[in-house]
Amino acid sequence: AGRMAASVLGVPFWDTDEMVESDAGASIAEIWAKDGEDAFRDLESSVVARLSGEEGIVATGGGAVLDPANREAMSGVVVWLTASPDTVAGRIDPAGRPLLAGAPVAVGIARLQGAREHIYERLADHTLATDGLDLRTVADRIARLWL
Repeated sequence: AGRMAASVLGVPFWDTDEMVESDAGASIAEIWAKDGEDAFRDLESSVVARLSGEEGIVATGGGAVLDPANREAMSGVVVWLTASPDTVAGRIDPAGRPLLAGAPVAVGIARLQGAREHIYERLADHTLATDGLDLRTVADRIARLWL
């Protein structure tokens, strides 16, 4: 949705997870398996810092907000996209998502959402509920928040 909104607005789009993988020359799952979560979070923080102050739309992974330095670096308008655990589970491929291993996907998502929700609420300038919305509608709503 962020990529689509950026295209509509004619602004750059960055996905921090894609940038981490590019910088590392490895998938997120490979980074976690080889070097652990701390190494991944360090790479993620480096990318977030590099993008700080850039004009455009930045899509971060859900855990990026755990680092206070990342929260500080997230300038501009921060939009929190919400969805129920079941909706998220239907939208993602859980393979390669280490924090979702070992439990039913929706249960893992609910656990992560519960642990992070208070941070998202404080950080977000806008909250956009995406349950039942198609990609184009979400992108259009993000674009309207930009304008």
